[in-house]
Amino acid sequence: MSRSGCLEELREAIGDDVVLTVEVVPELVGVSEAADIVGWDKRRVITYIERGHFPEPIAALAGGRIWLREEVEAYAEDWRARHPDAVAR
Repeated sequence: MSRSGCLEELREAIGDDVVLTVEVVPELVGVSEAADIVGWDKRRVITYIERGHFPEPIAALAGGRIWLREEVEAYAEDWRARHPDAVAR
């Protein structure tokens, strides 16, 4: 069931006079997923990170850095627009 369908069903069950709070958990990605999104290998992503040419991660955990998926997707789109003739891999 979709989120909106679930909310509609819940609203029908409890009524309109109750305040609902919906917590949305953003999609997160690590280096491997970021590489897939941009179309690079992980080493290239790490090179761009080290040079300061990649979005800042939202956290650096023991397992590695993580980003919001939407920020990496926006970066990839912008990078492709600025490098239309570049080969992704």
